Amino acid sequence: VLIDGMNASDPSTPNGSFNFAHLLAASIDRVEVVRGPLSSLYGSDAIGGVINVITKKGSGPTSGAASIQGGTFRTDAEAANIQGGQGMVNYNFSVDRFYTQSISVTPTWLRGNRPYEKDGYTNYGYNARVGIDPSENFGLTLFSRYINSYTAYDSVAEDPNSREKTNQWYNRLQGDLVSLGGRWTNTVGASYVRIDRTDLDDRSAYVASPSRNNNLGERVRFDWTSKFQVMQNLN
Repeated sequence: VLIDGMNASDPSTPNGSFNFAHLLAASIDRVEVVRGPLSSLYGSDAIGGVINVITKKGSGPTSGAASIQGGTFRTDAEAANIQGGQGMVNYNFSVDRFYTQSISVTPTWLRGNRPYEKDGYTNYGYNARVGIDPSENFGLTLFSRYINSYTAYDSVAEDPNSREKTNQWYNRLQGDLVSLGGRWTNTVGASYVRIDRTDLDDRSAYVASPSRNNNLGERVRFDWTSKFQVMQNLN
């Protein structure tokens, strides 16, 4: 899974799988999905395919937008952004939030006579994309994304105190150079990904002793992709 060229797989977990549940869509422009092995381009992790998430690029006069949504289970979602592009500079900044009180993760038949407790979810963060194009052939882009989430769940049947907190940072600086009339393109990037995930469970009538499990993962990556077009249908 890539987000604006960053390897978004979770370095705080043994299998490195990406949790799509925490990815809000307000700032996303498009999602590209390629099935099959692409290890020659993206490394051995891409042996099964690639999901590439691309955020919106600012353009035109400065403008903004905001949205508010609501639903059942006390669910609400808010998002706002400001974007534009004048001369050499383009930018897009957005913030979003999602909250739901939800329902209990534990089904009724497993709950028994224990009191009902809702397992809610909260997610908020920001996304920023700023580009500078000194010339028609060269551009620099800074990508930054932050996600803070809180998830309540049941580690045992109807556990009122079991929860997970995560903080995620994604940052990337990328340079793009186009030469030979557009036939040769080079992309150089530096990325930093950090995911801090903590699972907590306080003492309760169902849990004898409190627990705390912290998982922290970081990834620093430098990459260079060079593409040359030999003829119209051959790269």
